[in-house]
Amino acid sequence: MLRLFPEGGGLQGLISNQVGEIALAGASSCEWYPERSRRGVAGVVVVPAEEVRIRRDPGTQALVYQQFAPGNYVTLNPRTYLYAAPRTTGRSPYGVPLFVAALFALDRKRQLSDAEQRVINLMARSALVQAKVPIPTPQELGCTSEADPAYPDAVAEFFSNVADTIVSSSESGVYIGPDKTDISVVPINQTAAGAPEITKGNQKRVWNALRTLPFMRGEMDSTTQALAQMTVPILHAQAASINQTLARQLEFGANLHLSLRGIPAQAWVRFTPPVSPFQLDEATALLRRAEAHTRLAALFGPAWAPAAMREFDVVEGDAERAPDWWQPGGALAPTPPQGDPP
Repeated sequence: MLRLFPEGGGLQGLISNQVGEIALAGASSCEWYPERSRRGVAGVVVVPAEEVRIRRDPGTQALVYQQFAPGNYVTLNPRTYLYAAPRTTGRSPYGVPLFVAALFALDRKRQLSDAEQRVINLMARSALVQAKVPIPTPQELGCTSEADPAYPDAVAEFFSNVADTIVSSSESGVYIGPDKTDISVVPINQTAAGAPEITKGNQKRVWNALRTLPFMRGEMDSTTQALAQMTVPILHAQAASINQTLARQLEFGANLHLSLRGIPAQAWVRFTPPVSPFQLDEATALLRRAEAHTRLAALFGPAWAPAAMREFDVVEGDAERAPDWWQPGGALAPTPPQGDPP
């Protein structure tokens, strides 16, 4: 599997790469190129989705995929290329990035970070140093008169050197400069009151747009187990939707390889579902539902069988399809009625 995508760490690296492509570009775009002998798939190349133009053939109405090249577009062969998008909008065939809703909140976060840095810089200064220095005469700066063209530039350079001297000496508190220099300090009162609330509110907008949850990012102030049990399945469902798109891409490459090899088979890709962190609670809930159905079956008799079968997705004929080793045990077997011996 390493030879399929050696630049990215093999098949597992391709999966990680395509997760990022789906999140940023909104689609999985890959071309599975065959061997020179056309007897199998030699490897896979990621075609950046932003370089792909999609149009519809006027005759067949089939989608045609073209990759931008200098000066023209190259048509991609649908036999070896697949563009898989988990979500589109309207009639547009282009995939929509998963986190497009987060762009505004992320841009606001960047602005807030810049503003915080400016406030921090002002608070670090704590004071404004005001210096009054007499303007040197042309002779002191090596000029003939005030009409000398070099005199304005010499004055500007002189004041620039004075400012550099004051700034470099500000930490030590010692200043040595030209005669008759008047230096005064103006305190600056800066406060960051209210900034944490603004930043926190925008951060929650970022998390919501990125389809994540505050407690998964360290925000544990108002998180309860009941809330986590309701929201974690939502994250699992979002991951499953991405896995479906990845499975489609991998199945495309695997079935192309089987076809070129002449093997009459079809490949299917299935990802292991994420493990629930609340297995004990879910098992307890399942046990309680089973006990409730047992009591209701004793109350209503055979009439309750359809309700129990719908609850646990059981249909007629499932018992005949059970393997020979399946022995549920006597604990769940119906007990004979009390009274006369059977």
